[in-house]
Amino acid sequence: MRTGVCVAGSALVLSPVALTGCGSSGTRSLESVTKAATATSRQASEHMTLYATITTGGRVATVKGSGDFRNRPLLGRMTVNAGTFAGGDITMDEIVSGSVAYLSSDGFFGEVPPGIRWLSVEYAHARATSTASATSLTPVRCLAQLQGATGAKKIGEEDVDGVQATHYSVTVDPAKSSATAHRTYRSADVWIDGRGLVRQEMLAYSERVDGSRVSASLKIGLGRFGERVPVQAPSPSEAFATTESRLNAILNGGP
Repeated sequence: MRTGVCVAGSALVLSPVALTGCGSSGTRSLESVTKAATATSRQASEHMTLYATITTGGRVATVKGSGDFRNRPLLGRMTVNAGTFAGGDITMDEIVSGSVAYLSSDGFFGEVPPGIRWLSVEYAHARATSTASATSLTPVRCLAQLQGATGAKKIGEEDVDGVQATHYSVTVDPAKSSATAHRTYRSADVWIDGRGLVRQEMLAYSERVDGSRVSASLKIGLGRFGERVPVQAPSPSEAFATTESRLNAILNGGP
C-alpha cells in the first residue's frame, strides 16, 4: 500500500500509501525530487502558502500563512494565523530575516513594552516541532527536508493551482538530515512542475518533545518565482526579544 496526504476542505487527511521507489524508475524519480528541491531553493524568490496542524496530547493547533520570500539573503514577510489550543485565533504580521522571526499582533498585548511593535525570536537553534516553530517556516527550510530523501515513486500528473505537475511519493530518511534526525515520517509527497521546480510539498511526521508525542502535517505551496520582494527587517530598537518556548506559550494560551 502507499501512504499519501490529501486535502479535505482546510484539513490535512492522511491516507494509506507506499513511500518507496525501486529499480531504475525509482532512481530517476529520486533524482527528479532532489534536483527540484535544489533548483527551487536556488530561485531568487517565491510566494509561499502554508497550512499546518500541530497535535500534542490530543490538542490540535493550526497555522495558516501566505507571503513572499527572498532567498539570498533570507528575507520574507507573510501574514500568519494561528488557531491555538485554547480555541482562539491570533493573526500576526511576520518578517523573517535570516534565523530571526519578527512578529507583530494585537494578540501580544502585555508581552511587549509600550512603544514596541515587534517580538523577535531566534530560530537558529529551534528545539522541535511546535506552533511557534511552524509560524517561522520558510520555503528554504521546507525544501531542506527533501534533502533527506532516499527514495521516490512517481504517482502521476496532477493539477496544482492551475499548473500541471508531477506527483511523487517520497521516502525521507531522518538520519540523512541533521534538522530532522529525531523525526518519524509518516508520509512525504512533492509536486514538481515542467520547469523542474517544486510547486507543492506535503509532509506528515511525529517526534517526542519534552516527553510528549507531537505530530505535524504540513502543506506548502510555492509559486511566482523570481518576483521582487520589497521587505525590510525591523531594527533592534523596534523589537523585544523573546524565546521560542515563550512564544509557543503565548500562542497556545499558556502562562
